[in-house]
Amino acid sequence: MTTVNVRDIDKVLPLIAAVWFFVCIDSIFVWNPFTSIIHIFAALGVIWGSMLSKSVSYVRKYRLLSILMLCYLIWLLICLTSNLGNFVKQICVFAPVLFLLFWSKDLLTGSYTIIKKVVVFFAIGASIVSILSLVGLISSIPHFVVPPQEALHERLGYVYYVYGLFVTIQDPAQMLIYRACGMMKEPGHFAVILGFIYLIDRYQGQKINLWLVLCGILTFSSNFILIALFTELHNIFRIKNVKKIVKWVLIAIFAIYIIYLFLPSDIQDQIYYLIYGRNLEKVMDILASSSSINEALDERASDLPLAIYNKMSFNEMMVGVGAYDSAYCLSDYRGMIMAIGWIGMVLSIFSYLFLIRGSRKAMACSLLMTFVLIMMHRSWMLYYPYVYFLSMLAVVTTSPQHLYRYHSNGK
Repeated sequence: MTTVNVRDIDKVLPLIAAVWFFVCIDSIFVWNPFTSIIHIFAALGVIWGSMLSKSVSYVRKYRLLSILMLCYLIWLLICLTSNLGNFVKQICVFAPVLFLLFWSKDLLTGSYTIIKKVVVFFAIGASIVSILSLVGLISSIPHFVVPPQEALHERLGYVYYVYGLFVTIQDPAQMLIYRACGMMKEPGHFAVILGFIYLIDRYQGQKINLWLVLCGILTFSSNFILIALFTELHNIFRIKNVKKIVKWVLIAIFAIYIIYLFLPSDIQDQIYYLIYGRNLEKVMDILASSSSINEALDERASDLPLAIYNKMSFNEMMVGVGAYDSAYCLSDYRGMIMAIGWIGMVLSIFSYLFLIRGSRKAMACSLLMTFVLIMMHRSWMLYYPYVYFLSMLAVVTTSPQHLYRYHSNGK
């Protein structure tokens, strides 16, 4: 009878976790009829490997966190699953993170290394596609069209143009500039992933990865810029040579402005629209006139879920009303309250706070600000485990070894 070598399992576990990660973020790898099967096998791979590996130690420190996250998963199942298929998918997506909490630092670092390499690869490809669209050469590049993968995109008439493995989203206005999406359904989602990789890299003491920055800018999403800003705040106060940093930032801004001046006027107009006119202009006008954050957030919300939220009773606010029509958007914290109630939101917040406790203060502040950004802008991402998983990678892979000595040797 063939026996399984534990050391061989440990060698493949980081890859299994990375595969699970790219499956649970609904990347292009699962845009096919076998999505459900892929989710099941990815989840079983993590769970099976965790049970066999001796590098997985169920230490007491993470038991309370795992109980909190289990309660959150159960609450999500109660609120958001309307049929057996959704029930199984939600378990397959979320359950593995309950095991990943107990993985050793070496295993998690290996997983992060693989995830980073894949994300940087897609950042390079997505940046090239966006630059080709800027210079007017994209029409000569072969591509295939993929129908919308979300009800909201279908309602808005969006389709995906895929250049090899690199996704771009096309709206009815036929924008000349292709926003970088990487392997994701939308650029803002990819910007959050890029932001986390940037954050982890910088707290590991790595040099700034220019491809991450370039691609983050070409998503034309404020998510990446804000996460990068949250990350660099501690460096600004810690590094003595602040003047040098400011000088290079000003030089970069000036260079970008000069390039902008030489672009065709229609490209300039679209860049202005993507950076400011698309959302920020109206939001700033509302904030200036009313100083109401909710009114500013209303600018990004669809009327139907907003009307439902405004009519909710106190009891409905506590427990939520479950999943609403995904063809309509209420992506800030109010959408989270509407779907899973204050109970679900509190479980999510406490799970995150327990996850980042014990990390360095600067790291905890950066992660907490990123969490608030996601809750205010893309709260639906918190129904999935990858925000928690990326935050866990940030905490574990950037902490001094002595803080996780029990986590590396299984004690």
